[in-house]
Formats: sequence, C-alpha cells, structure tokens
Amino acid sequence: MHVQIAESDLLEKIAAAVQAAGGTITSRDAHAVNATLTAIMSKWFLGGRKVTDSVTCRLVPETLEVHLRETAVETSWRPQNQRISPADFPGFRDPDRAGSRSYL
Repeated sequence: MHVQIAESDLLEKIAAAVQAAGGTITSRDAHAVNATLTAIMSKWFLGGRKVTDSVTCRLVPETLEVHLRETAVETSWRPQNQRISPADFPGFRDPDRAGSRSYL
C-alpha cells in the first residue's frame, strides 16, 4: 500500500518527531531538516560527560530518496586541578588541636 504525502508534510512530521524526542531544530529549508539532541550521560562534583547527536535529513524528490547523516560527539569536562591535599582543609591536621575530637 502506497501513501502519498507532500514533501513539506513529511519534513514537518520528521521535525515533530525530533522535538518529541527532546531535540532542537537548528535549521530547516525546503528539502532538509537539521537537528541536534544533547544528552547528559553523567554529572558529578568533579566533572561530567555529555553526548551531542547531530542529524541531517535531506529529501531528494527526483529520485524519492532520503539522505540521513548522523554524527555523535562525546565531550567530558573536569576541573583543571584535581589534586587534593591536607593543606586544602585548614584545621584538619592542626597541631594545636591534636587529640581533640570536637570541631566546634
């Protein structure tokens, strides 16, 4: 069974599907839709990781083809200096407080 659908209606349905999945339409013209979807995979105190997925869907009406291009870019971040030493916590090993358990 063949269903005839206009090219603009098909692009509109593709754009709606991308937005329903949480994506953002970055550009759109008469024959193509470009979109991005960003997923934060992990986030913690000392850094994180996210994946940005870029999708281009281009329709070729002369040959009734759909060209789909997809790229995924993973980025991670963390603070520049992750060294932690006792000097970072004043009072932790203070000789004046040796043997004292009170922190008040």
